[in-house]
Amino acid sequence: MTPHITDHQLPGRDGVRVLVRLDITPAEHVLIFKYRMGADAIDFSVFYQGRKLTFGDFYGGTHSTIWDLDSPHQARAFVDGLRKGFAQFEQFLASNRKPVQQPEPPKPTWDFFNTDARFTSTWIVGKPEWGKTTLMSALIQRDLERVKEGKASLIVIDSQHEELGKHLPRLPWFAPGQPLHEKLIYLEPDLEHPLALNFLNFKGYHKLSKNEQATRRAAIIEMLNFFMGATTSDPSGFMKTIIGYCVRALALYPEPTIMDFKDLLVEGRLANLMKKDEYKHLKDQLDDETKRFLLTDLFKSYGQSLSSVATRINAIGGDDWMKAFFSNKENRFDLYDILREPHVIVINTREHRLQSKEVLGLFGRYFIALLMGVVRTRTGGGLPCYVHIDEAWQYIADEPIVQDLIATARRQKIAITFAQQQPSQISNTAVRKALQTCGVQISAGRQKHYWNVMVRGENHEIKAPHIDFSKIDGMPDPEWEIILQRMYDNYCVPTKKPTGPPPEMEDAV
Repeated sequence: MTPHITDHQLPGRDGVRVLVRLDITPAEHVLIFKYRMGADAIDFSVFYQGRKLTFGDFYGGTHSTIWDLDSPHQARAFVDGLRKGFAQFEQFLASNRKPVQQPEPPKPTWDFFNTDARFTSTWIVGKPEWGKTTLMSALIQRDLERVKEGKASLIVIDSQHEELGKHLPRLPWFAPGQPLHEKLIYLEPDLEHPLALNFLNFKGYHKLSKNEQATRRAAIIEMLNFFMGATTSDPSGFMKTIIGYCVRALALYPEPTIMDFKDLLVEGRLANLMKKDEYKHLKDQLDDETKRFLLTDLFKSYGQSLSSVATRINAIGGDDWMKAFFSNKENRFDLYDILREPHVIVINTREHRLQSKEVLGLFGRYFIALLMGVVRTRTGGGLPCYVHIDEAWQYIADEPIVQDLIATARRQKIAITFAQQQPSQISNTAVRKALQTCGVQISAGRQKHYWNVMVRGENHEIKAPHIDFSKIDGMPDPEWEIILQRMYDNYCVPTKKPTGPPPEMEDAV
């Protein structure tokens, strides 16, 4: 057998095309057929588009194949690997080796589900119907075992209200008497039971040292920047400047809300507020620079950016869902405190219930922003936490700040998995580049439920265990209602008892 390998530059492109043609004698054809060498006997140690090649990729038809490589460097490595592989094949034909009757025992499966590389973040891109949810479910099931052992927490954000958002929280393991009882926190948009969420959580702020106060403010500023999309629409950074000064003032409010933030953007409101007894302390405690900015500079020099911030806050106040969630003085969901202990947090963003892409994005981004706050606040790691964000593009498609989250999360033992169906769902180039920095890259394999997992430059093929939470008998409705009621009591706005009209008086006789 004689291999002929040639290469040449692609016209009008940067790549290199490699042509491979095999001259095989009739006797060699007999040997190849007899010894079943056509597909899998020789390991070429050459990858093409993430797939390992075998002799069978070159044998068949006219025995001529064409391979397009992205660069001369890749082409040289590719050709060198081919020459070594064909040399091994010729040596085999020359030796009078007996047919292989039984395949060699398979090598031990590389256990992706236990690798610490997940703490460098994971990006899954799976084709429709390829089994992305099955892969995520297998990862989640393994992470649930860690929670049972008290070794980690788990967060799942899902918008589809199917296997992950709907069926996962109803698994029998969360029922009374089961190993994960009282570990579950389930959150969803519900106007009957609105969540009590407030970014501007400055509880205990006055008791902190100046260094700790600065850290708290910085974390809240970063969360607001991400939540409101201030990282992309205003390249000059004016929006972030406005948010920073406003947070300095809001930190001194008794119980600030997003509506108080809105008032700071109206000329004259802060001056009038400082005349009230409850807010007179602002005049003394706010530094001169902040007072000057919020009383005068903001309205003289930041008109366009001021309008942008106000528009975002008005969008919150003008939407029934957003107003129900974010106009509360009390914050009843403190992710930092919750993650001190093992928990399973399922956030069902309910795309079909919210309808609006903007509202869905804001709702999901709020919890990702809280995660950023945890990363910024933690020191020295803490309890490991595994985070799974399905259809991540709905929340991060235009948010390059995700790069900071990926870079810093691993130092605090937070393993984030971003999953979606197509790379094109991420329209922002900076976001795509950020996701490409994830230490684990997973793409669709040779057939359904097979996945190519690239870790630290090494490619592995895995087949995910078939896990479908919708096929597991969930807890009965009465038990689920008890869990929901606990969620309402702990994380939602307290329900006001209706007073009703006064009783009617009987007519006098």
